[in-house]
Amino acid sequence: MDELDKAECKGCEENMKLQRHYAYKYKDKEYHKNVIVIPDETIAELGWKVGQELQQRVQEDRLIIEPTSEKDKSRSK
Repeated sequence: MDELDKAECKGCEENMKLQRHYAYKYKDKEYHKNVIVIPDETIAELGWKVGQELQQRVQEDRLIIEPTSEKDKSRSK
């Protein structure tokens, strides 16, 4: 992250962690899901709520996560 990004980002000092969780087993094959742990302070700052639908996209080498629509974003605050 460059210096400009750091200056604009509150809470960027906190690291997040990518985890892999066991989901289920079907016909002798195990399935997993990936989980990104986001600090509670960051969730509160964004105004996100548990159960809120989010969409993701990859832009260059970054993962962008945002509410599914502006309506969802304004409703969550």
